[in-house]
Amino acid sequence: MNRKILLDVETTGFYYDRDDKIVELACVEIFEDRNMAKELHYYINPQREIPAETTQVHGITNEMVADSPTFANIVEEFLNFVGDSEIIAHNAKFDMSFINAELQKASQEIINPNRFIDTLKMAQEKFPGQRNSLDVLCKRFGIDLESRKDHHGALIDTKLLGEVYVKLIGGQKSMFDGDFDNAENVASGKILSYDNNNFPYRKFELTAMEMENHKNFVAKIKNSQWNI
Repeated sequence: MNRKILLDVETTGFYYDRDDKIVELACVEIFEDRNMAKELHYYINPQREIPAETTQVHGITNEMVADSPTFANIVEEFLNFVGDSEIIAHNAKFDMSFINAELQKASQEIINPNRFIDTLKMAQEKFPGQRNSLDVLCKRFGIDLESRKDHHGALIDTKLLGEVYVKLIGGQKSMFDGDFDNAENVASGKILSYDNNNFPYRKFELTAMEMENHKNFVAKIKNSQWNI
């Protein structure tokens, strides 16, 4: 059976190589690219202070993790849970760097980067030139963000990631379930996809006046390709 692992971490900061550490780790099994199953979730004592500005993002305080296990305490359970499955993460390089840094400190073999599936890269290929954060993708795909309205959280984000991943791989015929009003979708930033083959061919005849106006307009354009 096709088994993958959805993964997300929350940290004390952005730089694993500058003593930032993981403070929350979440993994969720996904089978056949659609069915979520068992979860592994830990708050982790980073053995250092969590900056106040970081707490504002994920809501995790020093007091919350004071009695939590260190990564070394849970590393075997984590590795057993992940096994040899592929790992899905959003901006996978970030999560992978922190996980592998912790594995090295725990004298464990690092996870091969080739095992990671990056939904950020997938989204950038599908929606080039657009913003592709997890928040934006959830809104684009009509995924409810109520669970994320106060703070980011590794377990919350992992489950949202699963829904985004299924949409990115084309887990259903259209991007959205059900019918949506066009005006509502434009206002909310959602995108509708259409099959152009379903539209009948329509021909629009220009009037003599419209043709003359167009000709006069083109004549004013310097080096216009229409005047060649």
